Amino acid sequence: MIVSLDTFAQVKVDKSVVTRFKTLFKKMDSSYQQKVTQLENDEPFIGISIFTTYQTDTLNRQDVINYGNDITIEDVIPNLDNIKESVIDENIYTPVFSRAELIKDTLYLSIGGPLSPNIKHKIHLRQVISQYDESYKYDSVLRLDLTDTKVSKLSIPIKTKKFLISTSSYNAGQVIYGQVEFETVPYYFETLGFKNNYIKKRLRCVYFFKVRVKKNST
Repeated sequence: MIVSLDTFAQVKVDKSVVTRFKTLFKKMDSSYQQKVTQLENDEPFIGISIFTTYQTDTLNRQDVINYGNDITIEDVIPNLDNIKESVIDENIYTPVFSRAELIKDTLYLSIGGPLSPNIKHKIHLRQVISQYDESYKYDSVLRLDLTDTKVSKLSIPIKTKKFLISTSSYNAGQVIYGQVEFETVPYYFETLGFKNNYIKKRLRCVYFFKVRVKKNST
């Protein structure tokens, strides 16, 4: 596992994210809406994020080897039917498990599952520190630099372009809404079908979240 430097950004309070989240919720497939509503009743401290953009830029498309067949590049994100990896198209309104935990005066947000792409935010004094983790259970296919050793789990620096939240105060049991926009630095994924056997990737995301704050008991 490689741990990279975190990226700081400023948190802005914007109560309009509540309305925008509710608007997006209504755009989701009705089956998702029903499952999320049931989840809120059964597990109140499991929230969701709705992705409006989840897009991987392939920065070395010129290196694709043409075997006479088209190559489809797919990315993964969990949904409520299956916490394992599943295919997501670009810009689809899809709910993703999310959690919020309050430790002293710091709010920790986690978006996604342990084996899937996982986004983490640490909010303190109107600043947010964020990181994006990508992992593969058995395959060492990731690296930040071509000179690095390939690993199965990588913490990738991100640039947070926007971080909006519905309130500046955080209390146990409180429901919080927000909007995040970020992109990662380029990184490398080992695969066939490309010259030198790697994809140079950059992930870009926009999502809205709704979470209920759980207080750490320790």
